[in-house]
Amino acid sequence: MIIHPSTIKESQDDVINGLMKEVEPEYRIKPTYLFKKEYTKWMNQGSALNFDLSYSLGNNLDEKLLFTIENVIRMSKMEQYQELFRSFKYGKQREYVFNSNKGENVGHQTLHETISSLQNYKEGNELSSKESNETVNTLKALEFLNETRSEMLSTLNESELHHSIMLFEDTIKECHSILMKGLVVNNGLYRQKQACAMRDDNTLLYYVDHDLVADRCVGLIDYYNTIVDECVGEDMFNVEKLFKLASYLAFNFVDIHPFSDGNGRMARLLANYVLSLHLPFPVTFSNDRKEYIAAVETFRNSHPQQFTVMLMENAFQSCLDFLKSNNLNNDKYNHQI
Repeated sequence: MIIHPSTIKESQDDVINGLMKEVEPEYRIKPTYLFKKEYTKWMNQGSALNFDLSYSLGNNLDEKLLFTIENVIRMSKMEQYQELFRSFKYGKQREYVFNSNKGENVGHQTLHETISSLQNYKEGNELSSKESNETVNTLKALEFLNETRSEMLSTLNESELHHSIMLFEDTIKECHSILMKGLVVNNGLYRQKQACAMRDDNTLLYYVDHDLVADRCVGLIDYYNTIVDECVGEDMFNVEKLFKLASYLAFNFVDIHPFSDGNGRMARLLANYVLSLHLPFPVTFSNDRKEYIAAVETFRNSHPQQFTVMLMENAFQSCLDFLKSNNLNNDKYNHQI
């Protein structure tokens, strides 16, 4: 949620002054994306799973999680399973829309209403509410990123596949324009006001000053593309590394908060854009919102591990769902991707 200065109890002048120069250091966003050498080292060497944290899996997190995700990725490349994956992806896209919007307190708050609105949209019926518009726009934005990557894939050879998840500023702006069409007047445009959010402890978290947003976004995109080329490119099938990259992009995007609204939904979309290099369906963020916020705060204050594992656990659950729904054996495909 964005709280503009005019809505805060303090006077507007006090807030602007605070944003520009008087805010306590701990209330300012730390530009994590600037720590390039440290993050690149973690991308290549650090383990996302080598610590005692799991929301739901208990012990043996490493073995269960990576083994299952990698197996499903292997299966997604086999011709005999393509129809199963197409059918499963269709359902997961709708589940993704529901969980993304529910996690950001927008759109329909039940899966039944979400599916109903998406069906009405597919049948060409008029959208009847703001919630319906928010719901349908999320699907459209997801489809836009899928189409963007498919277009890039058509121009690449096998050794260049990682370039299909390269990002460009225009792509991000167009995605936001689709996501927020009919919901805000400045969809696809960077915010022109200061913004902050209220933490659970009632302290204010101030985002990047609006006049720095464009430079910060370009810096984030440039470094992200560097990681894709240098870290992912040299080890394209390292699944753990891909999740690290997705968490890096999602967190730093929401930390910059470049738009007036829709930043949380955009961060989730961008994480899935990264993971689409290998994962055959979108990853839904099904964690409780408090767990999600806690993972974001931990990333901001100390380390990206918790946020990364949150992504991996959700992907793991989706992979299990695929295997179980099709009565498939998880041990059968234990070979190289």
